[in-house]
Amino acid sequence: MREIDFRMWDSTTKKYFYDPINVFDCLKHQSLFDKKLGFLAFNHIAGGRVFEQYTGLNDKNGDKIFEGDIVNITARPPGTGEKMNFSAVVRWDCGDCGFFFETSSDVWPHNKPWFVTKIEVVGNLNEDPGMVPL
Repeated sequence: MREIDFRMWDSTTKKYFYDPINVFDCLKHQSLFDKKLGFLAFNHIAGGRVFEQYTGLNDKNGDKIFEGDIVNITARPPGTGEKMNFSAVVRWDCGDCGFFFETSSDVWPHNKPWFVTKIEVVGNLNEDPGMVPL
């Protein structure tokens, strides 16, 4: 079973909220019924709030990895014993319904399996925009 968790960035106070009661209460209030579409939709950026989902993974220090995190990765490409180190941003892909590492180069080919040996959260897009490796 995978743990479902969110954190919320509030651009007004410039801080994260991790308390599930506050985060889910804010998420609930940002939902709206779209009369054209006929179903409930979410406005994730209303009021300067951004919701980021937990990937279900923890880094080498035991810290939860959320979308929007900047991570340092040590990985081994397929067919080689050589390890590579690089930085990436954790993103969600709606088309593939999964998380992926976005990098500035072709270091991480998505069409082949890599063996990640170490991952560490070193920042995030909201608090550390200057660290973005893109």
